[in-house]
Amino acid sequence: AMAAKYFLPFFLFVALALQGSGVGAIYAEQAGRLDWKKTQIGRVTQAAFLPSFAQGNATVRGVAVITDEKVLGVLHQRSGGVVWRKQLESDASLDLVRHGGSQLFTLSDARTRIQSWDMRKGALLWDRRVRGGEVVSLKTPSLESGFVLELTETQLTLHSGKRGAAEATLDLEAVGFKGKAAALVVASADTAFLLGVGSGGNLVTAKVSITLEGNPGLQLSLHEQASAFKVSGERLVESHDRAAMASLDGKSVIHATANSGDLEVTAVALPEGASAETLKATEDSQVFYADVESSTTVLAAEHSWRLDFGRAVPSNTHEIDGSRYVAAVGSLEGACTVRVLNLNSKEVEVSQTYDLKTKEHGSPEAVFLTGYKTKEGVPGFRFLVVSSDNSVALLQQGEVVWLREEALASITHSLVIDFPVSTAEAASPSEAQSAFSLSDEIKMNILNLRVILKVATAEELQQVTAFKLAKKRTEPAHFDPNGFNQQILALTSVGKLFALHSSDGRILWAKNYGQLSTFADMWVYKQHSLHRGIEVALVSKLKASGDETAMLSTIDGWTGEILTKRRLRSASSSVVKLQPAGPSSLQAALLVDYQAGKADVLAEEEAVAEILQGLQSTYVFNVDEDEHAASGYMLASSKDQAEALTLTNLWRFKVPSGDKIVGFGSPNYFQNIYSRTRVLGDRSALYKYTNPNTLFVAAESEGDSGSPKITVYLLDTVTGKLLYSITHKDAQGPVHVVFHEHWIVYKYWNTRANRDEMSVMELYEDEPLKNSMSVSSYLFDLVTKANQTSTVSSYNPLNLRVLGQSYVLS
Repeated sequence: AMAAKYFLPFFLFVALALQGSGVGAIYAEQAGRLDWKKTQIGRVTQAAFLPSFAQGNATVRGVAVITDEKVLGVLHQRSGGVVWRKQLESDASLDLVRHGGSQLFTLSDARTRIQSWDMRKGALLWDRRVRGGEVVSLKTPSLESGFVLELTETQLTLHSGKRGAAEATLDLEAVGFKGKAAALVVASADTAFLLGVGSGGNLVTAKVSITLEGNPGLQLSLHEQASAFKVSGERLVESHDRAAMASLDGKSVIHATANSGDLEVTAVALPEGASAETLKATEDSQVFYADVESSTTVLAAEHSWRLDFGRAVPSNTHEIDGSRYVAAVGSLEGACTVRVLNLNSKEVEVSQTYDLKTKEHGSPEAVFLTGYKTKEGVPGFRFLVVSSDNSVALLQQGEVVWLREEALASITHSLVIDFPVSTAEAASPSEAQSAFSLSDEIKMNILNLRVILKVATAEELQQVTAFKLAKKRTEPAHFDPNGFNQQILALTSVGKLFALHSSDGRILWAKNYGQLSTFADMWVYKQHSLHRGIEVALVSKLKASGDETAMLSTIDGWTGEILTKRRLRSASSSVVKLQPAGPSSLQAALLVDYQAGKADVLAEEEAVAEILQGLQSTYVFNVDEDEHAASGYMLASSKDQAEALTLTNLWRFKVPSGDKIVGFGSPNYFQNIYSRTRVLGDRSALYKYTNPNTLFVAAESEGDSGSPKITVYLLDTVTGKLLYSITHKDAQGPVHVVFHEHWIVYKYWNTRANRDEMSVMELYEDEPLKNSMSVSSYLFDLVTKANQTSTVSSYNPLNLRVLGQSYVLS
C-alpha cells in the first residue's frame, strides 16, 4: 500500500512530462500568492545620477529619483529596473534629493526634514528635523566627504554625513549677516558663498569657510562686492556653484558664480518679450527659461537660445572637463527632440530626435542630464525624460534605452474582461508553448546543483539561463474558456488606459486619452453575443473647465478605440449601475447629482425609453464625508427623455456631533449568491442576510479617556433604519472595508497597541423559527406543502443577527 501511494504520483508525473504538449505546475503552497507583480515608483519629480557601486557580484550604475507618490528609489541605468525603493509616510512630501559620498540626502515635509539613506541598499541612516524654519538650500561641500550644508533663512548648519549630528551652526543675524538667506553656492570643499536679500532688495553676500577635517566648523565673513545689485528674491535658480535671481525691476537676471576664492556677480538683460513673471526654473540648473510666442527661450549668464521646436523644458546643468552643458527637450513633428547647449562655447553641442511619440506619451515635462567621455574622447550624454503621461525613459545616442510606464502607479479604475476568441498574437510563434522535455528538466536540475555547489563553469551558467528562458511560457492573448487568462483594463489618473495580461502582467496595449479629463467611472457596458465584442463605458469631466457637463464615451474593450461619445446634462461624478438587460447584457447607469436632486440615464439613445420604464421604485444613497452624513433618495422617473430624473430625499443619518466618517462600503448589488445557508453542527441552519440595500459606515470620535474610538453603523438604504452598531475603543481611521455577500471585513489602526487590526462581521437573518429547522426539514416542506412562496419587502427589512471577530495584523 505504501509503495502504491508513492509510485502512482511519480508515474503520473513521468507520463505527463513525456507528453508532447508539456505540463507546467507550481507547488500547492504557491497557489494564490504573488504569481507576478509590477513595481512602480510614480511620476519622477527629481533625479540625481549616481556613481557606480557594487551590489553582490554585479556593478550597478544607478539614478536616484523621488516621485509624487512619495517614493525614494534607485533605478538601474542599463535596464530601468528598480534597485531599491522606499515608500515614505502618507503625510510626507519629498521635495529634494542630493548625493554625497555613499549617501543620499532627502528634504521632505515642506522642506523641514532631512534624512540620510544608504545609496546602495536604501537603509535609513539618520533623520533630523530642521530648526529655524524651512530649508532654502541643501548642499554637499564635497561629494566624497558625506557632509551636508543646511541653510534656512536665519542659520547655516554643517551636518555629519555619518551621524547627522550638527557639527557647526552659524546664527546669521548674530554674525552680522543683514538679510534673508536665499541661496548657497559652493566653490570648493572648504569655501562657499551665501546669498541673501537685504533691505530695499539689496543683494547681500558672505563668504563661508568650511572645515571638514579634525574639528568640523564654519566661519563667515561679510562680502560687500555685490551690494549694488537689487533682486526680487522670488525667482531663483541654483546649482552647486552658481545661482541666479530676477532683478527687482524685473528687466534682468542677476547671476552669481563661485570661483575658488571669489564670487562673481553679473547682470544679464532679459530678451524682448520675456519678463520676470514669465521666468521658469529647473532644479539644479544655472539657467532660466521662458515661453515667448509659442517657443522657449533658454537664458544663461553667457548666452540666450531661442529654440526652434516650440515649447521645451531645460535640464539641470552638467559639467564635463570644465565645460558646462544644459539639455532642452521638446516635441517636433510628434517625436521627442533634444538639444544640448554648451554654456561655454555658446553653441548647440548635440541635436537628436528620439522615437518617443507624443501621441503615445504626451509632451516632455522634465529632463535630467548626465554626461561621460566616449572612447573617442568627446562628450557623450544621457537624458532621463519624464513625459506628461508619467512615463520615464532613458535616452542615449539616438536610442530609447528603456522606458517605464509609471502611470500604472496611479490606477483609479480597473476591469477584468475576456480576451477575443482569436488574435494575431495567438498565432505568433513567440506565443507558442515551448517544448521542454523531461531530459531537459533533469539536465537543468543537475546544472542548478552545480551552481549551488559553486562548481559550475561559465558555459554551464549560460546553459542554466538558456534553460530558464526556454521553460518560461508566454500565455497567448486569446479567449480562455477556463477563465484563467484574462485581460486587465487599468485606467490611470493621467487618462491612460492599459491592457495587461493576467498571466504575467505584461502590457498588451495602451491608449492615451489625454490629461484634460478626470474619469469618474469605468464599467463593462455591453457584451455582444457569440463573443463578438466587449464595449466599456467611461464617464469623464473636463479639468479646470467652465463647462459644467460630463461626457459618456464607449470604447472597444479589446483595442481601446473610442466608439461613441455623448455629452451629458450633469457634471456630477456619482455613477450608480443598473441591472444588465437584453441579449447583449447592456448595463446602463445613472449619473446622479445629489446637490441638484437630478439624475441622467447613461445609455444609448434608443435604450433610454425602455430603461426609464424599469426605474420604478428605484432607491439610491449618498455618503457625504464633509457633512458626516448619509442620505437616501427615491428616484422619480420621467416620461420625457429630454428631462432629467428627479430625486426625493427620504432619510438622512448624521453621525453625532464631533464625529467624522472615516470609511464606508456597500455590497455589489448584482453579485451572485451561491449558497444561502450556513449549516451548524446540530443540522440547524443560519440564513445569510444578503439584502443588497445595506450600508456600512465607520465614524471616528474621541472616547471618554481622550483616546479615539471608531463606531460602525449598518444602515438600510431604503428606509434609513439603523440595523446594528458596534464601537471599537482605541481605534483610529481611515477604515478600509470589503463588503461581499453576507460578510464585512474592515481594517483600522489600534492607537494603544500601535498596530493594524481587522474585524469581521457575518450577517444572518434573525428568524428563530426558521433557523431552528434543519435544512432537510426545510427542503421537505418546500416540496410537500403548497404555497411555500415567501416575499420579502425592502420597506420592511428582516431582523439582523451579527457574528463578529477581531484579529491582530502583525
